[in-house]
Amino acid sequence: MKKNIGEIKPKAFENRKSLTSYVIPDGVTVIGESAFARCINLTSVVIPDSVVEIGDEAFAGCVALESVTLPRGLKRVGRALFGKCTKLKKVVFPDGLESIGVGAFSGCESLTRVDLPDSVTSIGAMAFSACFDLKSVRMPNGLTSMGHGAFMMCSGLTSVTVPDGVTRVEKWTFSNCLSLKSITIPDSVTEIDEKAFMGCGELKSVALGRRVKSVGNQAFQDCVSLKSVTIPAGVKHIGKQAFYGCEGLTDVTFGRGVKSVGEKAFYECCALKRLALPDGVESVGDSAFSRCYGLTSAVIPDSVTSMGKSAFSRCDSLREVSLGGGLTEIPDSAFGGCSRLRSVVVPSGATRIGNSAFDECFCLKSVTMGGAVTEIGDYAFYKCGKLAAIDLSGVQDIGECAFTVCGALTEATLGEGLSCIGERAFERCRRLKRIVYRGTLETWQSVIAYDAWDVCTPRYKIYCADGVLDKDDERNI
Repeated sequence: MKKNIGEIKPKAFENRKSLTSYVIPDGVTVIGESAFARCINLTSVVIPDSVVEIGDEAFAGCVALESVTLPRGLKRVGRALFGKCTKLKKVVFPDGLESIGVGAFSGCESLTRVDLPDSVTSIGAMAFSACFDLKSVRMPNGLTSMGHGAFMMCSGLTSVTVPDGVTRVEKWTFSNCLSLKSITIPDSVTEIDEKAFMGCGELKSVALGRRVKSVGNQAFQDCVSLKSVTIPAGVKHIGKQAFYGCEGLTDVTFGRGVKSVGEKAFYECCALKRLALPDGVESVGDSAFSRCYGLTSAVIPDSVTSMGKSAFSRCDSLREVSLGGGLTEIPDSAFGGCSRLRSVVVPSGATRIGNSAFDECFCLKSVTMGGAVTEIGDYAFYKCGKLAAIDLSGVQDIGECAFTVCGALTEATLGEGLSCIGERAFERCRRLKRIVYRGTLETWQSVIAYDAWDVCTPRYKIYCADGVLDKDDERNI
């Protein structure tokens, strides 16, 4: 290389296997794109301070390179500049550097420490992704943005303090940082995007800044060691699967601003014991708290008008639930498999009990039906083995297998507005002795009853307003 040359051309030494070390002459100002890319035996390079520009991927794939000192005049670290330099352990960053490009150090799996000067304002997407040995990062005070996946899969990283000035934690930024134990998020942050901390299995606590307005889909999914979280007052929506699989989570404090809890937001949060949604929450998504096996009580405020399917299904330890008056239906499988649930008061405005809403609630003894309920869905109370009596005075339609295998059921009250009893609706209710029907013998004949609606039941009696029928009476539908 001649001295006083101003530029090393793009791809000048690309794939040069014989190159083991190189001293770039003083006076060179520009290193072109891919100039030394994939020089797989290059162990050292000296870059003079005269260099002010280094092209994208200039040293990408230099798998033997162990250390580098960037020149003082450099303002930008380009795209994938040292991408997949798998033995790179040390990088010295100059004061005055302003930005780290997309994937600049991605795959530098031996890099152990990063000290960024305060002059850096932006870190590009995937900039330090898959730096598996990275244990320490000094974030610059001047930082305002981090691109998506900036530190994803940095499995050795144990703690991070996001500088005040960053307004958004983008998707995947710290996902699968398997050793990350603590994260401090400043008040400047307003958004936490999807999958931002997904798979951070050692993360035990997180302090969300007071100005956070949204927690994105899967933001903290599978953070299995997370024990507590406080949702700031400014957050209106908790995204789908935001805390899915956080099996160590014991305490969630909801801010007063929360309006909606997304689908499977707290699915399989097995250690969560008590839940009290604040007044102001309007919707709870499908399976939002499903399989929270340790949950013993849940309070749903009157402000909730929409609750999704399977919202609390398979919460095996749930004993008490308070349903707010804003609900117009108990959705399909809402409490299905809540095997320890003892009693339920259906809100006065609810018109429908959904399919399998309380199926296999083996300990359910008492159901107080709201006066507006007109429909009982298929399998709604299937295998509720301790339910002894049920008042369905306002119900018009009883679905298929609605009360099948309710072995303790001795009495059911049916209203004169009843129009349909589904197939096998009371099958194997072996203790059923008394059905109170508010209508007459004549109106009983008009009820549409499917075959085998009362199969394997005892010889019950039907007490109509003007007479009594036996199970086998030919006038019995």
